[in-house]
Amino acid sequence: MARLKRFAIALLAASTVAVGSLAVPAAASAMPMSCTVRYQLSLSYYATGQVFYALGDDAMAYYWWGRSYGILDGC
Repeated sequence: MARLKRFAIALLAASTVAVGSLAVPAAASAMPMSCTVRYQLSLSYYATGQVFYALGDDAMAYYWWGRSYGILDGC
């Protein structure tokens, strides 16, 4: 049962990242992201951190939370 729960959480994390990456339009590398795009990407990073925290992987959770807060710099 625990394996099924971990699989479901990992599937949720993967789908969250996939949906977040599809929702954010691809931009040219030289083009800065708008604050709206940064905010949406930040939400998907934060959700990924929540999933890793629920799985007990604190280091990865803090990594994703850090990315979530870091991408908002400048807005």
